[in-house]
Amino acid sequence: MGDLLTIQQRPESLSDQVFATIREAIISRTLAPGSAVTEAQLAKDLGVSKTPVREALLRLREVGLVQSMPIRGMTIIESSREALIQAYELRGILESAVARLAALKSSDDQISELEAMAQRSLDFAEQHDATNFRQSDRQFHSGVWAAAGNPELERIAENAYLLSSALRAIHALSSSDSIKCAKQHVAIASAIKGRDEAQAAELAANHVRDVLQYSLPSA
Repeated sequence: MGDLLTIQQRPESLSDQVFATIREAIISRTLAPGSAVTEAQLAKDLGVSKTPVREALLRLREVGLVQSMPIRGMTIIESSREALIQAYELRGILESAVARLAALKSSDDQISELEAMAQRSLDFAEQHDATNFRQSDRQFHSGVWAAAGNPELERIAENAYLLSSALRAIHALSSSDSIKCAKQHVAIASAIKGRDEAQAAELAANHVRDVLQYSLPSA
């Protein structure tokens, strides 16, 4: 792995930085699906002790991004049609619940930010800027989770998003699908602004269902 993993300097604990670095390496496939990883090798690559790596791997196992091996070490998850469907089924339930709460509990400032993030995602999609679209997609969903005002639900929803993203990475959205996705962001933000809990929940569930269909490999 060598220089493939580099910790970004952020105002977070070392454990959080290690977790975020390995997580992004899995989602971007810098760490290949099905590959074995060990605390010792990751610690060496990142230039840290084994302790924050051990903590990060335990958190990643909770998310579902790594799996324990029978003897020692862990393996990076591999995508399959069934795994992708199951991840999105879970995510659909959570995103619907989060959107409903966001419509009920979000502040005016949070709503304004959601509208702005939804519009940015649409702008990037229409510009065919896949990298910035992916970032804005994540920012929008993060904003909805935060607006729900339930930190535990926010944590679980984020885990489901990360898992589905990692499983989907090999099947990136087309430009046209990204535009459809971004337009759904705008509609969800509008429902939350209107305090329409039922509509926000339905739109969020439909959004996740549609993204799954865009992402599924051919049977």
